[in-house]
Amino acid sequence: MTAQPVSEGDPENPAAILGLLPQPWHEEFLAEYRHALEAAQDVRRWPFLAELLHRWRLRAIAYSNPEFSAAVREARDSRPEGLILVRGWPARQ
Repeated sequence: MTAQPVSEGDPENPAAILGLLPQPWHEEFLAEYRHALEAAQDVRRWPFLAELLHRWRLRAIAYSNPEFSAAVREARDSRPEGLILVRGWPARQ
C-alpha cells in the first residue's frame, strides 16, 4: 500500500469559494457564477466559467484577509506626494 496525499478538493469549486468569501460578497459572486454557468452551456464559452472561478478564488483570498480593507482604504486615501513612481511608467499630472 502506498501513501496518497490528502486531497483538499478543488479550490476553485464554487462551494469552496463561497465558503472562503466573506458574506457581503456572496450575492455578487453567485450572480456572476450563475450567469457564467448559463453561458457555459455553449461549449465555446466554457473557458470563461473556469476563468471566473479562478478570479473569484483569488478575490476570496484577498477579501477574507483582515488587512485587505485597511489596505484598500490606504490606497484610496493616498496623496500623490506619498506615492512611489515606477520606473518606466509615465508620470501623470
